[in-house]
Amino acid sequence: MRPRASALGLAVRCVYPWTSGDPWPVEDDTPAIRWGNAVHHVADNGVESVGAAAELFGLDEDEAADLAVVARDIVATRAELIAGSNVWFSERRIAYDAIRGVSRHVGEEPSESEWHGSPDLAVRHGARLLIVDWKSGRGTLGRRPSDLIQIRTYAVMVAALPEMAGVEHVDIAIGQVLNGEVHLVMDRASSAQMLTWEADLFDIARKLKRPPTPTPGPWCGGEYCPARSTCPTTLAIARAADGLAAGLPLTGPIENVNDALAMRSAIDRMREFLNGREEAVKS
Repeated sequence: MRPRASALGLAVRCVYPWTSGDPWPVEDDTPAIRWGNAVHHVADNGVESVGAAAELFGLDEDEAADLAVVARDIVATRAELIAGSNVWFSERRIAYDAIRGVSRHVGEEPSESEWHGSPDLAVRHGARLLIVDWKSGRGTLGRRPSDLIQIRTYAVMVAALPEMAGVEHVDIAIGQVLNGEVHLVMDRASSAQMLTWEADLFDIARKLKRPPTPTPGPWCGGEYCPARSTCPTTLAIARAADGLAAGLPLTGPIENVNDALAMRSAIDRMREFLNGREEAVKS
């Protein structure tokens, strides 16, 4: 299984979820995910698609009204960005071969030597290329586009398309949806940055060919990992925690001296365990 561009934040640190062969759990359907999907739907299909998006993603009346406001601003922003452009496209699936450094538009599954992504908006004005990723959550507030490996990857993927030959400047932007408005945060990617990002993707591609071995780190708990339930690292952490907590009154009142003494001892051991893990993370 090839990493999508949206999952490369984890893949650059650990490729075990993609090399293990273990099945992935079904992604949770949360209100935030439904809202984000609705925003991307109207960004791609226009204001007239608000009603269909609200029904498709189960939005209530208030959310649908908010979506209509967002849709108008996204459509207006996109119209400004694409005005006078040579080439533009949105939500078009791209397959990228990180070993060869080439991209192509695809309508089917990428090959085993490729992974895929669908940039929200790509616009070419002469020698300038602009990549925009709409963000509806608060997790990207205050962050720069160059901080996000997903957007960096889109820049590399789109720039490697045949129709982008001759591009000299690449700009990447977060289209942050906040309070019914779109706020563009933009960075210019230098030639050195583009080469570094290409090298990062090349490194991931090489790691995908190696035997499945977890790479433990703070990302095991700090980022969504589809292999959490089967990864040897997370299973070992869970067993250690269960061992420390076995037979202890972890909830409710502590009603006798023996439980109090056992809990005190366990707290000391838990603190040692957590301190050790914190030191390991720092190193």
